[in-house]
Amino acid sequence: MVIKNCCDVNVIFSLNLEDQFKLKMDSYIKNIKSYPFISLRSVKETFIATFSNKIKEMSDLIISSVNETKEELSKRNKRLGPPSSTLEEVTFKKYLSSALKSNGYSVNDKKTEKYMKLIFGNVPTFNDLKNSEKLTEFRENSLKNADHITIDAWDKFRKNFTNFKDAPRFNSEKQFKWEKKIKELKETEEIFNDVDNEDIFIATEYLTYIDDRGTNLKFSGNDKDLVKSLNKVKRKLNLNYPDAVYLLDN
Repeated sequence: MVIKNCCDVNVIFSLNLEDQFKLKMDSYIKNIKSYPFISLRSVKETFIATFSNKIKEMSDLIISSVNETKEELSKRNKRLGPPSSTLEEVTFKKYLSSALKSNGYSVNDKKTEKYMKLIFGNVPTFNDLKNSEKLTEFRENSLKNADHITIDAWDKFRKNFTNFKDAPRFNSEKQFKWEKKIKELKETEEIFNDVDNEDIFIATEYLTYIDDRGTNLKFSGNDKDLVKSLNKVKRKLNLNYPDAVYLLDN
């Protein structure tokens, strides 16, 4: 029987942000390109919501940093006169760095730069945005484009495969049964440690698919906890499906 494949959200992020794991993800896709690939709806929906929100969040951080820079420079201007362009950029970077760090980003993180380039085409400078009209235009475009960028990213991912199918919508009672089993197991086992239960939703759909369609769906991903959790569920419940694969082991 031909093995079908599916993946976690982080694979799609790695490909679209071209991060340090992209070569491994390219290799993964190359190996399964012609095999059936099943898109779990929970993976797709999580990626689209998270990616779009991250782009909008990054836009908000840039805008707030521009406004804080303007405020500080205005106060300085009253005392010492107009600032130099160098001082403007240094002040902007100071506020942006602080905003990024307080929201879990690093100003030197290449992934952060990828988000910025998705929004603006490059890493923005204060000079790009200090004009009020340009800042308003930036705000409107970033909000408007976030969803388009995200859909394009999803389409780019699915075009990697020759046999790509969306998982069907399943009977809610069957999904509830698997979610209940996972949550009961979680009470005694160290599994699914994400704070928002997204991994549980993905695992629930994955196990429902196997239950409904057969046992030949292989799960691969960059989320070590999710992969380990699925494999522990398999062992503890004596289920018959392929081991989930952590793609960053080698």
